[in-house]
Amino acid sequence: MACANNLRHIDQAKKSWAQRDGKAPSDTPSADDLEPFFRRGMPVCPGGGTYTIGKVEEQPQCSVAAHNECYKTNSVQ
Repeated sequence: MACANNLRHIDQAKKSWAQRDGKAPSDTPSADDLEPFFRRGMPVCPGGGTYTIGKVEEQPQCSVAAHNECYKTNSVQ
């Protein structure tokens, strides 16, 4: 569940970045672009996975497939 929360925060940061900087849904932020939205730096998967940020219009992904399923199941889009 911690990873799902991280993915949710990454998604929120992407949307905030896009709104703040006038970006399109097809734009892809870097980790450096999103870093200001996190007090303690970019989240890290507690299960050792790696995150793919993706485009603003896409859900972020974790390399641990089960974490993505948990995120999708508990996410309100």
